[in-house]
Amino acid sequence: NQELSMPDEFEVVVRGLVVRNDPNTANGKTFLIGQRRASSTHPLAGQWCIPEGQPRALENPCDDVVRQIREETGLITEFREVIGTSTEKRLLNSRYSRYYWLIWVCLNPTNDPDAIKQGSDWRKFVWVSGRQVLELTTPRYQASWPRPIKQIEAPNRRLLFLQNSH
Repeated sequence: NQELSMPDEFEVVVRGLVVRNDPNTANGKTFLIGQRRASSTHPLAGQWCIPEGQPRALENPCDDVVRQIREETGLITEFREVIGTSTEKRLLNSRYSRYYWLIWVCLNPTNDPDAIKQGSDWRKFVWVSGRQVLELTTPRYQASWPRPIKQIEAPNRRLLFLQNSH
């Protein structure tokens, strides 16, 4: 039997699920999703993912993701709630990996949600339905989502994501 060992430390990453009302979708919501530049050094380079950030020293994690989204998209958001937490292992290369503690928060845009600029590490940002989030993101990326993310109910009690049908 090989003994599994846990890492000594985790880095904190805050993922910001930005949600806007959209009557043209099945559940009345669309979500901000970005595609990282393939040339980025980020472990998720080239992939579609939910905007995220790593808090600076002594920075509140929720303030961090609001700041990161503003810097990368020009979008001003308002913190709504913490959705959940999860962990993720990212391979840095063939020999090393890094472990992350992910804090998932729900945010709402407070300025024009269509006035998005493209950030330096991102190829583009788009608003998509819950079904499109599931179609664009990889199963490996989705594996890091906390259980509530697939079936979370927002403060107004409406289903955010359509459940993934396996």
